[in-house]
Amino acid sequence: MWSSNIVIKVDGNKAAGVSYWFHYSNDNPERRGVFDGFGHYEDELVKANGKWLFTKRKIYNEARDEWAYKGGKNPAW
Repeated sequence: MWSSNIVIKVDGNKAAGVSYWFHYSNDNPERRGVFDGFGHYEDELVKANGKWLFTKRKIYNEARDEWAYKGGKNPAW
């Protein structure tokens, strides 16, 4: 799994983030690298005791129609 283009908006002790991901695997009889999917994450975070913690993560897989982003605005704001 590879994540990129990470954008985080901080508002006090809360934050919202968006990042894009893609996935390769070799889970096949030939053990060759195969591109499996791509999409983006939408995260919510909170700062507690000096540490940033994830409170929510939505995962959108754009390679699968049933998991693809269906909203109207750009997920990267």
